[in-house]
Amino acid sequence: MLSNLLDDMIKKTYLVTQPERRKVIGLAYAALLTCESVIILNKFGKIMEQMAEIFNDVMTVPYQGTEYEDAFLDLTTALASDVFSEPTRHDERKREIAQFDPVYSVHMGQFVQVKLSAMCSQVGADTFVSLVSSVDPEVVKNLQDYVSI
Repeated sequence: MLSNLLDDMIKKTYLVTQPERRKVIGLAYAALLTCESVIILNKFGKIMEQMAEIFNDVMTVPYQGTEYEDAFLDLTTALASDVFSEPTRHDERKREIAQFDPVYSVHMGQFVQVKLSAMCSQVGADTFVSLVSSVDPEVVKNLQDYVSI
């Protein structure tokens, strides 16, 4: 069952075009990494490919920075610092929702880093290194822009 679900997710992730929804899918992929399932280990390479694409969609480089930042985390500060207009009830609802929505409250790079570290400790360093070496080197290089592998 998990194998079929994961296959469908991997095949159809490209159909999701909204960056916010792609980030949720990326967070879901990262959460699956710590399931301690052989199915997840077998599909590790495909999951990493999908996560690299999602990172490219949801991470940005600030004007004066060199590190990538989550494009959606600044929304809460942008909503809070709207000094040009009187806050409406709709603005208040957007702020309240953004505080609890993982798209706006969870940093994708940090979340994935924590999950990869947890996976490494679960499966062991040698197994983790062999899993990473099974991933396409271009994908690993791309992922290393966002997380340390």
